[in-house]
Amino acid sequence: MLQPKRGAPIGLTNEKLKEIINAVPRVLVIGQIAGLCCTPRTTLLDWLKRGEKDNIAKQDTIFAQLSSGYKQALAIEAEKLLKILRNPNGKNKASSQWLLERVFRDDFGVDSEKIKELLDKQEHFSKLLDQILTHPLQGKKLLNGSENICTENDQAAE
Repeated sequence: MLQPKRGAPIGLTNEKLKEIINAVPRVLVIGQIAGLCCTPRTTLLDWLKRGEKDNIAKQDTIFAQLSSGYKQALAIEAEKLLKILRNPNGKNKASSQWLLERVFRDDFGVDSEKIKELLDKQEHFSKLLDQILTHPLQGKKLLNGSENICTENDQAAE
């Protein structure tokens, strides 16, 4: 049985850069991208970190190109998933939402600030709509901005 060679990891080449960027839409997650490209996960992560540093320093290196290309490929896939969610007649909404929550956790995860903010707004408007429907005159005042959404009596009833 052949033993794998030990030593310095393979270098990042233009071919490897293209292979990594092309793998992003196929599997989305870093471990699977590394596996498809026969690159150790830690090496790929190191290359991406180095590229991010090079981008911040405004250095045009192959690592900076990898980092930018990787981010762009992920953004394109997130855009595709969001398009599915926005389509009122679209299929696969649940799976698209699941992927967004897992793969793009920082932006779309259940714990993300954006999601919490949207849920708060949804609750706010739900209370407003409920009050408008149950108390039309008071609802008219609410729409004019002259009262809070919930009165003390409404809050006690909840």
